Amino acid sequence: MTNVDDINWRIQRISPSDAAKMLNIVSMNGHIDKPSLQSFEKDMREGRWVLNGAPIILGADASVLDGRARLHACVRSENAFETLVVSGITKDAFETIDSIRKRTLADVLSIRKELHGRSLGAALRILWSYESRVTPGKAKTPGITALLAILEQRPEIRESVLPALRAIPILPHGCGIALHHLAARINLEKADRFFAELGEPVSSEPNHPVNQLRNALLGLRGQGGVRKQTYILAIAIKAWNAFFHGRRIKQLRFGAERETFPRLDADSGWGPLGDSVHSSNLSSIKERQFSLNVRSVMVTPEMAETLLASRGPNRHVSAPVINKYARDMLAGRWL
Repeated sequence: MTNVDDINWRIQRISPSDAAKMLNIVSMNGHIDKPSLQSFEKDMREGRWVLNGAPIILGADASVLDGRARLHACVRSENAFETLVVSGITKDAFETIDSIRKRTLADVLSIRKELHGRSLGAALRILWSYESRVTPGKAKTPGITALLAILEQRPEIRESVLPALRAIPILPHGCGIALHHLAARINLEKADRFFAELGEPVSSEPNHPVNQLRNALLGLRGQGGVRKQTYILAIAIKAWNAFFHGRRIKQLRFGAERETFPRLDADSGWGPLGDSVHSSNLSSIKERQFSLNVRSVMVTPEMAETLLASRGPNRHVSAPVINKYARDMLAGRWL
């Protein structure tokens, strides 16, 4: 069991060479989550890494107990990063480390109290794919930090959250937010009308693009998967293009095997999103000084209740995780 007096902590700037040396002594050489590694690497390379209090955990023998993905990302990105380092933890504590599910983009947006955070997160992934000219679902989207950067660059995306509600349930809300935002950049009035008519048709003409889209979407209900989302987005863009130009269409469909993914007519695009960091910002990030207050305390049930009463916004923690921790504490296995 780890002795509290043996635990040390520090804020350390870890260089790629430091990370490589630390990785020479690891407690476990198991699988590293590839999406996390790629996300960390991208954030470090582009100067977006944030000191968030999550530590690199080292054993009493300096072996890495937690943080391999971050260290590998440091080596691959060839950039240093600041982090909290906790050392002196015994190896028998390994199985209790990192038991909680990693936060998703939807978690972060919900914690930030963004309106319809889950749908907004889906829209950000779609917009990244569209602006990167990648067919949605054909490539992994970047990490959370890069996707949040899109929202910071284009805060007006939030203005499409409510208009997109008009097309629910036939058009998934995330798809609707992304499409409304793209269409509104071309013509806001027509974008609003397109979604209003999709929710409540004003014409019974079968060749009207909104009716064609509505009928196609109703036919897809009950189907799921990435391919469905790609198809929905493609036919929705085609319907918008026809609506924008006042054209009628006889049949609305998309053949992924023989067609390239459609673009909105008259859309100039933004270029790559969430990828640019000005050199001045990057230098300020590298030169910034960080400080954290870290302490080891014995938490009593009464103290835990007090902390929970004053906690900030957070995501739901599942009952199985809570029960596991409670069993470990009751049995004296908590380290």
